[in-house]
Amino acid sequence: MFQRKDSGLSQDLIAKARALGVATLSASMGEPVGRDQIIVRGGVTRVVGSGVSAGPAVTVWNPGGDDTMLRYAIEACRPGDILVVTTPVDGFAQWGDNASTWARGLNIAAVTVDGSVRDVA
Repeated sequence: MFQRKDSGLSQDLIAKARALGVATLSASMGEPVGRDQIIVRGGVTRVVGSGVSAGPAVTVWNPGGDDTMLRYAIEACRPGDILVVTTPVDGFAQWGDNASTWARGLNIAAVTVDGSVRDVA
């Protein structure tokens, strides 16, 4: 099983980040070009849910057509973590209802997917 290191972020710091909100945290990012790519140009679209999430990020690069690395990443998550998923190709769904159910059961705070998502309803 994949073992991840502790993020070192205190629950107090995570709570403060959550309380600040996206706009404040985004404004404090040092690179406006990157921020513009993600936020202004619509690179991130909320599919479901509401509210603000903050927590340690668990990142995974997952090849299309094989969810092995995604499964390892989900198993590595702890309650309150944010899972960030990316894939090098379009056309392979990286996230769906089965993964969402699994993530909810582990109390993962949020999932961000750079790739296709299915079972949106």
